[in-house]
Amino acid sequence: MQMIVNFLLVSLSVFEAMMARHDRKVAGQFILLMILALGHLSMWTKFGDMMSQESLEVAEAAYDACDPSVGSKKIDGNIRLIMLRAQEPLIMRATPFPTFNMINYKAILNQCYGILTLLLNTLD
Repeated sequence: MQMIVNFLLVSLSVFEAMMARHDRKVAGQFILLMILALGHLSMWTKFGDMMSQESLEVAEAAYDACDPSVGSKKIDGNIRLIMLRAQEPLIMRATPFPTFNMINYKAILNQCYGILTLLLNTLD
């Protein structure tokens, strides 16, 4: 839902800023709203990518730490559990919605630009 809300906020705030471009105060308010929405979406994206990357790093560390000739069976069992879980990296996603990553962030910005272009061409 955060992605959808931010998508709508960015699209509509840029459109409103373009509509109010002759009134600097109103345009500035909508530009500020757009920057805040982009910042919020950027932080979700950054943390989504960071979580996936750190998940992969934990998997690599578990593979490097696994040495059956050294250590106890309990520790080896815990490391095997980590390796089993690390077969798939963690991703930040709510099931019906797309994941929070840079690829989807770029797609959202592309859609926002497309909608802005359509709205501005409709008004001209």
